[in-house]
Amino acid sequence: MPKQGSKLKKYKYFSLAELHGMRTGAATLSPEVVTATSSMKTHRIETTRKKRSQSSPFSPSSKNHSSSCDDASSSSVSVSLNDITATTATATATATVLDVWTDGACSNNADRLRALAGTGVYFGDGDARNLSEPLPGALQTNQRAELYAAMRALQVAPTDVVVRIVTDSKYTKNVVTEYRYLWDKYGTWEGKKNLDIIRPLIAEVDKRAASGMDVQWKWVHGHSGVRGNEMADRLAVASLKMHPLRLSTGALG
Repeated sequence: MPKQGSKLKKYKYFSLAELHGMRTGAATLSPEVVTATSSMKTHRIETTRKKRSQSSPFSPSSKNHSSSCDDASSSSVSVSLNDITATTATATATATVLDVWTDGACSNNADRLRALAGTGVYFGDGDARNLSEPLPGALQTNQRAELYAAMRALQVAPTDVVVRIVTDSKYTKNVVTEYRYLWDKYGTWEGKKNLDIIRPLIAEVDKRAASGMDVQWKWVHGHSGVRGNEMADRLAVASLKMHPLRLSTGALG
């Protein structure tokens, strides 16, 4: 007896005559037997082909096909990124960078009543754009003169070049490159000193950035022998002699 739960297999029984005919090839099988036998052979052939296809290292399996598509896609993206990078690098390399040295000077900086401040902007020897200007306004400090010098440099410099402001004032550089973003983030603009100069200075920077000409900043030690810085300092100091407050009040400066 078959075990409990097992399935009984169905067999096709043949007569002795049919079996003898199958051995000699003389038997004629019924259409049902021929159809069943043919179907079994076809099934076995298809199963064998499928297994060989799956095991062959050269078969275009779905995994390999997907990988090749990914490779093609990656190749296309890589080319695009390279093109963009090359274009950006070319634009940066061809952009003219103009170094402009700025400086501020202030006599009696600690005494608001007697302080006189001036600015110097140096483009180069004999350059008509060089500036030596007294700091306008009643409040005269060295920090304000430094900020004003940078602002005036950007107002005078051509707009079709990248300007690099070279200054010995960390305060001026940090206001534009760091502090402004912190003040925006935390909403702490109110109460900050020198906003009447800082805001116009930032406006000049942003206007250039909007046209693709970002302003660069470089800090140098003051009075350290850097010629551009020394020349900007001379221009700033010279402006104190023509300061309107000094001329009008007779302040010693």
